[in-house]
Amino acid sequence: MAERPETELIDLLEEQRDAYELLLSLSKGQLGAFEEGGAGALMKVLARKQEVINRLSKTQRRLRPCTSRWEETVSALGEEERREVSGLVDETASIIAGVLRSEEEAESAVEASRDALSSRMRGVSDGLAAARAYARPAASSSGRIIDREG
Repeated sequence: MAERPETELIDLLEEQRDAYELLLSLSKGQLGAFEEGGAGALMKVLARKQEVINRLSKTQRRLRPCTSRWEETVSALGEEERREVSGLVDETASIIAGVLRSEEEAESAVEASRDALSSRMRGVSDGLAAARAYARPAASSSGRIIDREG
């Protein structure tokens, strides 16, 4: 027996909300992973986020028939289902806003880390150049002293 359209819509919206909640959790954890485990740990979190994004894309495709004619879809719902759908949409929008904030914070932190590393690398490079300059032997013609007579 097929699901009722409103039940399928609510199930898909719940699936979408849950995926965004997982994405938010991963987004919040990526900075800690980077700070504690370096680039390798960050790459693992990013791979997991990509899996969630792929799942979201599939859910979005399944939701497209409803969202492409949203007004018609919502007006066909009963009052209780309409309230539930509205709540899920609002909740998901709030989670998405949290994901965006978290991503911006992580981006800023990674940029600051990159800039600090770049600055340290410049300092090392400058230090090496100075060390090389002091390590060069002084220029002399053949190691003998030349007086006015030759």
